[in-house]
Amino acid sequence: TDWLDGFLARRTNAGSNLGMVLDPLADQFLVLPIIWAFYWYGTISYIPPFFLTAREALMLSLRVFTKKNIPANWFGKAKVVSEYIGIAFLLAGGQWYLLGLLMFLPTLLLAFISLLKYAYDIFLSQKRIASC
Repeated sequence: TDWLDGFLARRTNAGSNLGMVLDPLADQFLVLPIIWAFYWYGTISYIPPFFLTAREALMLSLRVFTKKNIPANWFGKAKVVSEYIGIAFLLAGGQWYLLGLLMFLPTLLLAFISLLKYAYDIFLSQKRIASC
């Protein structure tokens, strides 16, 4: 539904700056509590929920304080997919448990890369404005 929502907003030209900020935030309000619950129940270590929560807080801060809405990049989209797959495998449990844990490795790597990419894109957009 998230993909369809974005597709329809772009297709009908109904996208907004507020939507660009709130959509990824809404996604993380759905996902982060699940990841924290895995930690609280001893399923995973503290690293994924802590790092992903810090990343999202930093991303939101970058968007709000710079007033820049940088569109999602491939790394961020891939992070979400690996995050969802990891959660699904952890929820399945049993033989899928280890695969679910392993899926958090690409999730964390992609989260870090996408954060750097967003920060770089924001820096470039700020630099272009300053040079005008």
